[in-house]
Amino acid sequence: IYGLLGVIPAFLIWLVIVWSVVLLGAEVAYSVQRPWDEVLPP
Repeated sequence: IYGLLGVIPAFLIWLVIVWSVVLLGAEVAYSVQRPWDEVLPP
């Protein structure tokens, strides 16, 4: 039972890291698709 109690926090930390990578990839993909004219107005 103590092994399971140790796995739960490790799984939650792993989940946070994985979702951070997924959201970072989505943000990078969104910023790459935007034209530079919208980012830097004249």
